[in-house]
Amino acid sequence: MPTRRTIPFDSAHLLALSVLVGIVVPPLAAALRPLLFPSIFCLILFAVLLIDLRGAFAGMRRDAAPAFAVCAWQLLALPLAFGVVHLYSPLGGEYSLLAFYTACAGSLFGAAAFARLMNLDEAMALRGTLASVLLMPLTLPPLSAWVAGAPATFDVAGYAWRLGVFLALPLITALFVQSRARWRARVQGCAALRHGSVLFLCVFAIGVMDGIGPRILAEPAAMAGLLLLALAIHAGQFVLTALVFAAGGRGFALTAGLLASYRNLGLLLAVAGALLPEGFIVFVAVWQVPMYLTPLIVSRLSRNGKR
Repeated sequence: MPTRRTIPFDSAHLLALSVLVGIVVPPLAAALRPLLFPSIFCLILFAVLLIDLRGAFAGMRRDAAPAFAVCAWQLLALPLAFGVVHLYSPLGGEYSLLAFYTACAGSLFGAAAFARLMNLDEAMALRGTLASVLLMPLTLPPLSAWVAGAPATFDVAGYAWRLGVFLALPLITALFVQSRARWRARVQGCAALRHGSVLFLCVFAIGVMDGIGPRILAEPAAMAGLLLLALAIHAGQFVLTALVFAAGGRGFALTAGLLASYRNLGLLLAVAGALLPEGFIVFVAVWQVPMYLTPLIVSRLSRNGKR
């Protein structure tokens, strides 16, 4: 009797399903929207608690050159390429401007959590996130001024407090916990922390979709165009970056691709909203779709690469 093949339902499937739920169940998305910021904080805290932070930071000096190369590619090379397309090619327009500003954003605060889901180097993802968010205030203003043809404004104070709340505070808390041997052992063996990261990713995915379902019904063509753009930018940055850094090995290349494609558009919108084109706030929500679908593919690629 032939055996029946089944596809295991894992965390990656759950994340993809969460995006769909947020779109098709608007009342639930609206109810979870107030939990977006708390879920981001808890997601990052849970992720860094599970990382050997001393080991991750100890590797910063050793891996400084490749980390700098990834960051320079992410925050300079890719925005410059999109800027040239926008300013000097027939493709210049609203979509190319959205692509340019997407490429200017630092990596997602929760990149390490996504790296864990995809079986990638979460310590490298954390280091890359730190580097990109610290350098973004230096790269974004001149790049934006070049494309816009006018001086750029940037909310430095707003940027600083967001970094403090969503990055520095979780890191300080995790370092304190890991400095106590008994607490560290309990944390490393705590299944609730591992499942909690997925839970908060799902809460964020559903909540950030608030208003997107009705908008799809009202403007199907426009929303389809934004979705195709988001898929193209996300996949393009991921694949191109992985190819550029392929010499570093499969794991390094895929983690570099993650850092280049998982961009923190919400942070960019919060601190540089005046710079951004109209409709960027809708694009931020649509941007979640490729981010939550990617683990379905990459987790299998990285797992196959370890066999």
